Amino acid sequence: MQSWLWCEKAEKSRGELLPHLPGETAETLEKLRVTLLSEVMQRNNEDKVATLMEKTFACRRQEVVRQAPMIADFKTRRPALFNVREVNAELKRITTINLQSKFFSSLDINSTSLIDVYTKKGGVQGKKIKSIMLPITQTDSIDVRRECILKGLLCLLQRRSREAGEGIHEH
Repeated sequence: MQSWLWCEKAEKSRGELLPHLPGETAETLEKLRVTLLSEVMQRNNEDKVATLMEKTFACRRQEVVRQAPMIADFKTRRPALFNVREVNAELKRITTINLQSKFFSSLDINSTSLIDVYTKKGGVQGKKIKSIMLPITQTDSIDVRRECILKGLLCLLQRRSREAGEGIHEH
């Protein structure tokens, strides 16, 4: 069980939970971080990376809260955190919520409303969304349904972002 320290950040008027370093020194955690850097480059060792990420959580959390590093710098120092598995694990460590299941649950709850919005769209965008939503009529697969709804949402948001002069891009 982790022990936590409540750290007040008066300038931002919010509190942050900081785990204590789990029987490790800053030096040993830095060695683990360097080991983790080399493990990330290797293939088929997700379990070892996950174990090292768990061990270095306290150090990583303190670094984020106390130093607020730029994302590019943080990505260079801790590249393992920037894959889907570890993003989910990190959020679960912080909030105890499974990000992916929460996201899909909310998507499923709101899918009927989103489909209603899509069917009301006209013009070029409406035609594009209708073609995106076509596979839903051909299968009962929840994965296909989710994929179509997300693609439709991306189409809708891309137009709105172009109108606002901002950019949303498909990756």
